Amino acid sequence: MHSKFMKKVLLCPDPIKDCAVPDPFSGKNGTFHRLSRVLNYTHYFERFGKIFVFCFSYFPSEILYNLDMKLNIVPYLIVLSFCYCASLEYRDPNDVQGTKQWGVMEVRETVQNMSASLSEFYKKDPVKGYIELRKFKNNTSEHIDTKILANEIVTNLTSNKVPFVDISQRKESLDEISLNKSGITSSDTKLEFGKLKSPSYRLSGELNDLVNYEKGKKIQYILITLRLTSVESNEIVWQADKKFLKISDTEGYGL
Repeated sequence: MHSKFMKKVLLCPDPIKDCAVPDPFSGKNGTFHRLSRVLNYTHYFERFGKIFVFCFSYFPSEILYNLDMKLNIVPYLIVLSFCYCASLEYRDPNDVQGTKQWGVMEVRETVQNMSASLSEFYKKDPVKGYIELRKFKNNTSEHIDTKILANEIVTNLTSNKVPFVDISQRKESLDEISLNKSGITSSDTKLEFGKLKSPSYRLSGELNDLVNYEKGKKIQYILITLRLTSVESNEIVWQADKKFLKISDTEGYGL
C-alpha cells in the first residue's frame, strides 16, 4: 500500500492542485488538499524532497488531514531533514575495550611494550647507531594495516631520542645535493656529499596467529615479534614479543 501511495504522489503532474491519492492507512481514495500544499512546500527543499514524501507516507492520516501549513509545517520539515543524518562520537584512544578483530587496544599495548623494551636496550648500547625501519609482515588470518603499528612505534622511539634513517629518500637527497653543487639551485645551507647516514641496525617485525574453534568459541592466539638486526654482522641483537589470547563467541553458533 505504501509503495502504491508513494508512486502516485511522486507522479502527480501538479502538486499545487488537489491530487486524488489512496490513503495508505485506510485504503480509501480521497482528495488531499492539505497534502498537496505539503508537497508544494518541499519544492523549497529540493535535496530532501523525496525524503519528505517518503517520511510523510508513514505519518498517520489524521496528521495529513489536519496539519496547519503556515504554523506547523516548519517543525516537521526540520525533523524530517535529519531522517538520514548519521551520528558521530569521538572517544579517547587510550580508553578502549577489546574487540573480536585486531583493533586499537592491541596496537596500543604492542606499541607501549615494544617501544619501552627497545628504548631501554638502545640506551645501553655503546655504539648507538642509526636504525632503518623495515616493513612489518602480517601472517595472521586477519587484515591488519601494519603501517599503523610500525609508525606509532617509530614515533615513540624517536621521541625517546632513538634515531632512524629513511633510506628510501636517499636517491632524492643525492639528486638535490648534485643540483646544489652544480650551482643550478641555491640553499641557505650548503649541501655536501658524504653526510648521508647509513643504518647500523634494521628493525623488522611480523604478526602471526593460531586460531582454533571449540564449542562455539573462537580461540585466537596472536604473537607480535620485533627484532633488531645488525647490518654489519646480521646478528639479532634484540628481540621482543607481545602476546594476546582472545576468546570470542562464534557468530551463528547454536541457531
